[in-house]
Amino acid sequence: MTVTDPCLTTTLSSLSIPNVSIEAGLTDTFSFAEITDSAADAVSSATICGERTYTVYEIDTDGNQQAQTIVTFNRDATGAAHTLVTTTQDEVNDVGAHNMRLVVTLPDALYPTLPVDFVVTIETPVCDCTLLLWDAPTPETFSTTVKKIPSDVFTISKSTVDEDSKAASPKIRACYIVGGPSCDETTVITSMIEYGSTFPTYFTRSGDDVTVNADDNT
Repeated sequence: MTVTDPCLTTTLSSLSIPNVSIEAGLTDTFSFAEITDSAADAVSSATICGERTYTVYEIDTDGNQQAQTIVTFNRDATGAAHTLVTTTQDEVNDVGAHNMRLVVTLPDALYPTLPVDFVVTIETPVCDCTLLLWDAPTPETFSTTVKKIPSDVFTISKSTVDEDSKAASPKIRACYIVGGPSCDETTVITSMIEYGSTFPTYFTRSGDDVTVNADDNT
């Protein structure tokens, strides 16, 4: 009588992983069910050959499997929906195409394995300066007198960029990377109004400066 181990010749079920293309700093998730194998299916025992292990590698230019951090495997306890989560660790150096391989193995090194290749492309985010937030200046009070010579000149404070907003999302961070387009952080005063009434004619503005030419007592 010859006893053979069916797991030596078992066939792991196929799996197709779509290529991924995302902007740096974003996340992509791919879900799939537990891989089965022919030996397990033949006797309706999912783990007859042991528990399957899932490992994601990056393939280098020589075709070797290397440890990587871009794609993470998350095991579902029931096997219903394992996930591969793609996310960048470095928004500058991760940019480009990465040849990935998910390898499914059984406990015994003599048992078959299932390699599944896919490509992850990390794209440079498109700079979006509209994501900048601005801090308004605090209200200011100026005092002067009529018929003052020379007339008082007051400089108006302007809004400034909220520094934290420059790093709040991938698209705004892309504006400030080395070689990035950067954003225009200048503000320009274009008009001067008074709420509720006509602005006095003795107030004149030149750029950021307001001159009060109060030449009479009325």
